[in-house]
Amino acid sequence: FGETAKVSLRNIRHEANKQVDKEEKEGVLAEDDAKRAKDEIQKIIHEYEGKLNDSVKRKTEEILKV
Repeated sequence: FGETAKVSLRNIRHEANKQVDKEEKEGVLAEDDAKRAKDEIQKIIHEYEGKLNDSVKRKTEEILKV
């Protein structure tokens, strides 16, 4: 489940960045705003990757105790 969740996070990041690129290309976002949006996307994904890794680690330890 952990690996599936990691793949999902990568897909979400890819789709979000693709949307930012599209909006920048269409002139909806300025280059600086697009860069900030991508940085924010990466920050959020990184936060959730950390939470996911912690959950996987806790579950692994729980399973190994049994």
